[in-house]
Amino acid sequence: MFWKKNTQALLKHHPHHEIILKKLRNVVTPEDLNPYETQEGDIGIVFNGLPLHSARGAKLEAQQEVKTNCRPALDRTHLILGLGLGYLLEETCKRSPGPIVVYEPHLPLLKFVLENVDLSDYFSQRRVRLVTDIPTLLEIITPLLVCFEPIDFLSSGSYALLLQNQMGELMGKLANLIDDRKRDYRTARYFHNQWIKQFFENLPHVGDCFDMTNLQGKGKGKPALVISRGPSLDAALPAIKQLENQAVLVAVGGALHHLYKYGITPDFATFLDSRGMKEQLHGLPESYLKQITFLMSNFTQPICYEQDVAAKVRFTLQSDRPYADWLSKQEPRIQNYRLLDGCGTVSHIALQTAILMDCDPVVLIGQDLAFPNNQVYAGGEELETNGKGVMTLKKRENLFTGPSQMATVEGQNGETLQSLASFKGFIRFFEKTATTNQQKTRPQKLYNASLGGAKINGYELRGMDTFIGEWADFRTPDWLSKQLSFPEGYRKKTLEKLQSKLRKLKSELYECVALLDQLIIEGVDTPNNPELNRFIANHYLISHFLVLDMIETRQRYNPAAETPEEIQKNRDGMREGYKKNRALLHDDILPWVIQSETEVIALLHDQKAPATMEIQAESTVP
Repeated sequence: MFWKKNTQALLKHHPHHEIILKKLRNVVTPEDLNPYETQEGDIGIVFNGLPLHSARGAKLEAQQEVKTNCRPALDRTHLILGLGLGYLLEETCKRSPGPIVVYEPHLPLLKFVLENVDLSDYFSQRRVRLVTDIPTLLEIITPLLVCFEPIDFLSSGSYALLLQNQMGELMGKLANLIDDRKRDYRTARYFHNQWIKQFFENLPHVGDCFDMTNLQGKGKGKPALVISRGPSLDAALPAIKQLENQAVLVAVGGALHHLYKYGITPDFATFLDSRGMKEQLHGLPESYLKQITFLMSNFTQPICYEQDVAAKVRFTLQSDRPYADWLSKQEPRIQNYRLLDGCGTVSHIALQTAILMDCDPVVLIGQDLAFPNNQVYAGGEELETNGKGVMTLKKRENLFTGPSQMATVEGQNGETLQSLASFKGFIRFFEKTATTNQQKTRPQKLYNASLGGAKINGYELRGMDTFIGEWADFRTPDWLSKQLSFPEGYRKKTLEKLQSKLRKLKSELYECVALLDQLIIEGVDTPNNPELNRFIANHYLISHFLVLDMIETRQRYNPAAETPEEIQKNRDGMREGYKKNRALLHDDILPWVIQSETEVIALLHDQKAPATMEIQAESTVP
């Protein structure tokens, strides 16, 4: 009766719903699916012998569940476990403007509902998505989790019984996902401004940098050693030395001191963090660094970009994709990029580099992700805690560290090892990479030689000594430099394009500051101001500058405000939010853009840039 109307609504904004509808076409509605009338006079349904709604009142039950567990917000996702007859979907749509994901794995029930209940008004909303399996649920919901408290769970008590066989797996995977997203949000909130600042500080070096696409396939058929600085690195150093000319060596920056002391020069050193790089490079001779190609994030601490090294390669993560888009869009001379999965650890970047280069096999070394025998790093760095579950290593000239939450992980022999809470997320990413690799037509062989560390599924355990004698020498001093070279005039043309982009961005920033001034004066009381939304949609990089502050402003906004006090609170919150946006753009980002532009101009004319530049356009807002 309502099949066509509902299915058309589902397909209006989200083509992935077509996959669900194809599955449903051959599904037969079971005979034991029986409607019943509740005490309130609405309809419930019995499925697999279970009543899916309260006998007292299905709509009343949904209203109470939504009132208790649905926190209305523009950026909070509401996950409905079980569509039922659509009561929860209806009430959630009424209460909150946030995104809604409905998980309904029971296809016969879903088909019955689509045929017999008109939910087209809700399915036709862009913010509503329907999923029927856990992998798709995780894929759909991941980009929707954008704030620190990103999700509400909504379900009827009886429906939870229907899903009980799946609930353990479902909630376990969602818990891991939410944990990762919360960690990402905390990290982004803490470092956001520093990342922006260092991006502009690094920009003048872009004409001297290759891109990860330049490395693609460059190690085809060659073994690779991915070298981290975990405790097991010490025992592996003699074997690495013997294999130095037979493998591509990709080391994390923190391992360089250990390799240098043992006379080992890696091909690559990877640097991700926006601080602590000075300590990783402290005391290493220039003659040593000149033999190494640095792999660096767009946000990496500028000292890495300033080094005189064999070559410099920029990599792009999901977090800095808007910046890479801004650099490369319609500009072939600023090269396209290969997006990597950061997951917060430079070791994972090193692994992806080896896989991208098509190296085979790839061996993890020093990737303990745990503290066996109370050791934190190679070189005998012992674990220190404050007695409250927090690691507190002392900073030194060659070690940058901060308080880190402790945890435990499973070891390679089933034992329990001390670790960090963040390392548990890293392990999941290493395992995800192994799974993705295994799905390829020709997967690379992945080994883990970090003996005694955490268990990482998907990697064959093998000691480093067992590789000696298996591989032939291939390295000559310039094996990579022959493949990494710039076309004539590349640097100058790149800087000219960059100067033009910075000039345009500066003008756009002034325009956005003026718009925010107008909104502050007008006292706008909604986060959905059409003029600002249009500007943000057309200026992707500026929207990314503001994204975290805008999310937090929207989280404070009450979409259900009715009383004069609630409405005034919304207005005050919007005004303060716009003032904060204005201050970020005018007082922080504009000076960074101007300084970057000044340095680029100086490089084009072989001059030294002035230390500071003046900014125009003071605020007219009282």
